[in-house]
Amino acid sequence: MSLNTDSPPPSPSEPPALNITHAQEAQQSDALQIASLLAGQFAAWNAKDIDGYMQVFWRSPLLVYVTEGSVWTGWDQVKATVERQYPEKNNMGHAVLERLQTNIVSPETATTIEWWTVYFPAAKVHGFSTSTWRKFPEGWRVIETHTSTLEVP
Repeated sequence: MSLNTDSPPPSPSEPPALNITHAQEAQQSDALQIASLLAGQFAAWNAKDIDGYMQVFWRSPLLVYVTEGSVWTGWDQVKATVERQYPEKNNMGHAVLERLQTNIVSPETATTIEWWTVYFPAAKVHGFSTSTWRKFPEGWRVIETHTSTLEVP
């Protein structure tokens, strides 16, 4: 093996080349998949499609959904609760995802913080949700979520 000592060292003013690893590419891909799922969930909400809204959630009795001091366990109970809260689907408002922070914890686990606003005819509600995601053979699903809201006059 020979070393080439004729080439000058890199200039300190030049930034080092970025080396995107396969793991970083996978994390970026996972984050984009989750962002796409959330965009679809918000689109389903705005289309008054509760079944579509529920697609991002783990279809399991172990799903945990916490909002405003209430805890619901299980996909069936969560769906029934959402349907009960919005018997008149036109009262669901228009939801806008304003900001998303995603942390890929491992190849199978991620967390998100979603900042959003729902616009109703007489009010708007700002809120955020923190969610834990798990990657299943069918894709990423929320296994636990917590939502807090603040109504703004």
